[in-house]
Amino acid sequence: MQRHLSVTEETRIGIFKTNIGTMKARKHIISAICNTFEVTSCNVDIEDCDRVLRVVDMKVGEESMIRFVRDQGFECDVLECTLPIMQQPEIQQLLDKSFTDFSDFVGSLSDHRFIVSPEGKWSAGQQLDHLIRSAKPVNKALGMPGSSSAGSENPPKRPAASKKYAMHTAGCSSTAPCLPARTSLP
Repeated sequence: MQRHLSVTEETRIGIFKTNIGTMKARKHIISAICNTFEVTSCNVDIEDCDRVLRVVDMKVGEESMIRFVRDQGFECDVLECTLPIMQQPEIQQLLDKSFTDFSDFVGSLSDHRFIVSPEGKWSAGQQLDHLIRSAKPVNKALGMPGSSSAGSENPPKRPAASKKYAMHTAGCSSTAPCLPARTSLP
């Protein structure tokens, strides 16, 4: 069986899809696993659609853990993780599209909506500032030049948001975050 759980040869993390859906069942299975097996920790996310059972530092194989959980009266299978594998041009295209869509939205906001934030949340201006500042290290990690659209054949157009951003961040230091003042919505 293909291993889905190794972090290192010493630390094995099992991630399983179950039907454990109540706090009582969650407590039961965690107690049963911890009392039966030598594990570092065990948890069940009963709010996740897959009711994920996560067992850290398993000393037994997947099949043994699945059999044990099933013997306790629950469904249990290895949670298959199938992430799409994307190439750099696809990643760049998705990043550009997401940034352009958000930028267009921000550009359509009134100045008031751009700088005002709901209680405890970032304003649209703060979110835009965060995205702009985050783009450089992400691009560096992906080996892409400059801004998220640099080097693109069709760079995204961001005039409305860029103008608004420049207007609200004039005079800010390039080394410190320049976040518009937090103001509550009326």
